[in-house]
Amino acid sequence: SLLATLAGKTIIEVDEDNYTLRAFTDDQGKVLLSPDPDERDFFEGLGTPFGQEIGGDTVEFSFDAEAVPSANATTLTLQATVPVFVGSGDSEIASEGALALGQDFTMGDYTITLSRIGVSQWDDSLVGFSFTSSDGFVPLKAMRFFDAEGNELESELGGSSKSTSNGVSTYEQTFNVEVAVDAAVTLKIEYFTTVETVDVEIDMTFGLGGGAID
Repeated sequence: SLLATLAGKTIIEVDEDNYTLRAFTDDQGKVLLSPDPDERDFFEGLGTPFGQEIGGDTVEFSFDAEAVPSANATTLTLQATVPVFVGSGDSEIASEGALALGQDFTMGDYTITLSRIGVSQWDDSLVGFSFTSSDGFVPLKAMRFFDAEGNELESELGGSSKSTSNGVSTYEQTFNVEVAVDAAVTLKIEYFTTVETVDVEIDMTFGLGGGAID
């Protein structure tokens, strides 16, 4: 796991889909993680913690491998390029009236659609509002939900996912809101008006401690 700091930048998230791995090997020549994505298992490669807060200048990510170093290895080398989305500027878009299925919201080049409203599968006191997009949710800063009187409702990100079929990806995010399932709810979305990519270059060698590995 690593922490990358981009001084003076507002980090949105790591672009997990477009990183480049050049080496993840020990000093005995063992390859723990192949540079070729097709040679890696589903859970191997670059990952980030779920629900990592946006808006700071530091981001966490990790490289996970199913393999372990050779028994007599003393160092491990990691060489990679990790793209990080950074944002600037801010704007807001609001729902026209109460939320209803099929409503679209456009954030610059990104469009998301309200695809589901229903009781949360984890907590029947919460209502889940699910949004889908073929572009992703990169510019999103905050989802703010309000009742009919204009009072802001308690809400949190309940889950996110990505699925790909025939080369086409669909992204989904669900926000859980403390409200009755049949209540009239409005929405304000805060988002970055400009999104850029900064490449984090990694060329590091780590010492391996703790004695021999069985």
